[in-house]
Amino acid sequence: MLSLGENLAAVRERIAHSCSAVKRSPGEILIIAVTKGFPYSIAAEAMKCGLRDLGENRVQEMLQKKAMAPDSTRWHMIGRLQTNKVKHIAPFIHSIHSVDSIALFDEIQKHAAKNNRIIDVMIEVNVSGESQKGGVHPDETMRYAEHACSLTNVRVTGLMSVAADTEDVSMLHNQFASLRKLRESIAGAGIPNAPATELSMGMSNDFEIAIEEGATMVRLGTVLFGSRKQPVTTI
Repeated sequence: MLSLGENLAAVRERIAHSCSAVKRSPGEILIIAVTKGFPYSIAAEAMKCGLRDLGENRVQEMLQKKAMAPDSTRWHMIGRLQTNKVKHIAPFIHSIHSVDSIALFDEIQKHAAKNNRIIDVMIEVNVSGESQKGGVHPDETMRYAEHACSLTNVRVTGLMSVAADTEDVSMLHNQFASLRKLRESIAGAGIPNAPATELSMGMSNDFEIAIEEGATMVRLGTVLFGSRKQPVTTI
């Protein structure tokens, strides 16, 4: 079995190759190490390898790991977030990738203001059209971004999506490209509090395609750490 360091080196090589194919710099790509479902020891090892951006999809699990992690760790909420959980992460969260309702936008604003912070968020967009996936309809994305105009403590840094679980490369290219075009439309609209410079797309099975289509953040778990043996972490 390869070590995390060896896996990370292989991933960086793959990122560099994908960037080269479309004349991008590997420095444009942020790796978010998806530690959800893994014990804290795995998160600690990731940080030792220089991965300071960690992704979790459950608030409780994030809080447990944060209590043991260095203050320099940057936490990313990548799973569906309930409004009543926002207050627990508002004091420290680096970025919330999964905003999919106006109510959630407003709750983040409320708790960001209470903590005297500006919280970076991304609008999750359902580009695959699959009913089991979260995210707003692509046609609603601009309306959500425009809502940020009135939110003094929220900044829409970009868009996030989970593509279809398919081996159809053409379909994946199309879905990622559609998110890129949405981001370009929002960025071009000059909406206050919505610079929309980031694209959080691509996971272990499709990150190379996502990079070719403009991803600036890739969310990687299995390709770095292997398969999750338990659905919930054991700290």
